Amino acid sequence: LIETIPGDDNFRIYSDVLRHLDYSPLQLKTKSTAIENEFLHTGLVALDDFGNPVGRLAIYNNTHLKYNNLKTFTVGGYECINDLKVSKLLFDKAIEISKLNNVEYLIGPMNGSSWYDYRYSDNYDELFFSEVFHKDYYINHFILNEFNVIGRYYSSIDENLEIKHNTIEREKELADVGVTFRNIDFKNYEKELELIYDLCEVAFINNFLFTPISKQAFIEKYKSLIHFLKEELIILAFDKSGNLIGFILSFDDIYSNTNKRLIVKTLARHPDRKWMGLGNILSDKIQRLAIEKHYHAIIHSFMYNEGNSVNLSKKYSTKLFKNYNLYGKEI
Repeated sequence: LIETIPGDDNFRIYSDVLRHLDYSPLQLKTKSTAIENEFLHTGLVALDDFGNPVGRLAIYNNTHLKYNNLKTFTVGGYECINDLKVSKLLFDKAIEISKLNNVEYLIGPMNGSSWYDYRYSDNYDELFFSEVFHKDYYINHFILNEFNVIGRYYSSIDENLEIKHNTIEREKELADVGVTFRNIDFKNYEKELELIYDLCEVAFINNFLFTPISKQAFIEKYKSLIHFLKEELIILAFDKSGNLIGFILSFDDIYSNTNKRLIVKTLARHPDRKWMGLGNILSDKIQRLAIEKHYHAIIHSFMYNEGNSVNLSKKYSTKLFKNYNLYGKEI
């Protein structure tokens, strides 16, 4: 077992783990050979008797993150052959390092923050764009290393695209107080991202396990996505003073070879009650656009289930598509 971080001579073996696992080209496309640098504490790589990398785990110290008021590290970037001894070696070392840093709780899989890759799906029979594929047995590895579910999430799918709600009256009310809508401007993409970042810091502050990331990290993350985005599928809402008060981010499901599907990734509005209904308006605008552009379905992705039975959005007649879990362990 070795420890490594970007810049070390031996760091290349961290990404080499992927070559020793059986992934299809599409599955591999979802994986990152790099490591999230923000909040990174160290990377672990397990080697077999021949020096081949057969497992890896990254340990993150996000000082903004606490769970039940306990000092918390996260573990992410997990890849491993189907061998519980290798898995235990990685997790035991992660726990040892965490205890040396007075950490009381571990959360995973999470690459340091909910801004980055986290959660495991219960099935990947049908992969959609923005999901990160993992081996089914990874869930078992976490459970056998005494991690328990601490957060449940789901994606739903609407295959009956029609206008189901009338938001025209509320949109008119907001227009009367100066609210305007427009698509994102890719010519000024970085400035647009700065506006979105500032709104997210306010809109998501009460979300489960939300922690801030730096503005530069946010911009770099979304700049890398521009080649997969279309201006018409990202709608921004502004108040009369030009402040961003809401947005919806959606994009094509480029993994779907059969149906033309749209993925709604993020919907946010300013929490001030005077903007109530803005989220519905933004959702309806995307719904109308999807109908106009002849999409077959809309996937509403990665929604947090707040401990209640899964409440699929009755507004859009969606049905459950995928479940995801996040795990934690007190140490």
